[in-house]
Amino acid sequence: MPRAELNLCILGNSDVLREFAGLEERVIEGRGIRIHTVDTILAIKHCDVIFLSRESAFPEGAILTAIGEQSVLIVGETDGFVARGGTIGFYLEGNKVRFEISPTAAKERKLTIGSQLLRLARIVSEREQL
Repeated sequence: MPRAELNLCILGNSDVLREFAGLEERVIEGRGIRIHTVDTILAIKHCDVIFLSRESAFPEGAILTAIGEQSVLIVGETDGFVARGGTIGFYLEGNKVRFEISPTAAKERKLTIGSQLLRLARIVSEREQL
């Protein structure tokens, strides 16, 4: 059973936190959004969405290991993040921000990505070894 709130956890840059601040006023499927900064690996156990900024002090591998197959959407912004096990990754193409998705990572975490979102994304189907 889902929690009453959707916990979005930010690991890294506080500038990113400011960008997400406006989301706390929104409701998704009856769940209010709460934004948290995370400073320990143990704290990510309570997250529904993790945003891993490029300035995060946590190694990606440690986060992915701590989450395991838990139903958590993991979003990052480092090159190759999705190929290394993340679910959604942002990247620059020219001067535009684009995103890529790993349907495999989503499936492993029991997450469903909508077909409209998949059509807009670059799909990453293979995973690098960590």
